[in-house]
Amino acid sequence: MSMLGSLLLDKIIQRNNLDTAQILKDLNNEIIRVLDQNSGGELQDGMDIALCLIDKKNNQLYFSGARNGIIIISGDKISNRIHKHPIPFIVGYFVISKKSKEMKRDFKNNQVSYNKGDWVFMYSDGYFDQLSGTTMTSMGMDKFKAILQESISNDTDKKDFLLQEFNAWKGEFPQIDDLLVMGFKLE
Repeated sequence: MSMLGSLLLDKIIQRNNLDTAQILKDLNNEIIRVLDQNSGGELQDGMDIALCLIDKKNNQLYFSGARNGIIIISGDKISNRIHKHPIPFIVGYFVISKKSKEMKRDFKNNQVSYNKGDWVFMYSDGYFDQLSGTTMTSMGMDKFKAILQESISNDTDKKDFLLQEFNAWKGEFPQIDDLLVMGFKLE
């Protein structure tokens, strides 16, 4: 799905479409079309995605997400104003119920003003859903945010720090999902 999504995104963006909600709507429609999902095809699959566009000229960030959000850290604080939630549905996957009704998705185009030096983090759910080897509970979003905050002020390599914190949390418990955490500083 990731490779298909990447190819389709390239095609969609070639149309010079720079509206994040429209890009996700087009991606959703293309996945359904390519996998022939609307006729009840056997491959009813989709994907989580977070998409950002940055307007450096006006210090604006535009975000849309399908089950994946973003976290923006300004200074050393995460503000509720800038923790953007996605819609709770994936892109693709045409069927929602046994009655084969099309799933309506209303992708939102969130706009956020940012300051130079702010950090943006995009992520999959694999990091914060990981179970602890000692408590058998998931890490959760609050601990994940705290780790991200600490990572930007820590002198250690960010990748090494995130892996170290993840491995300390999971202990001997096996990794249960794939991991993706991508962070970048806005200049």
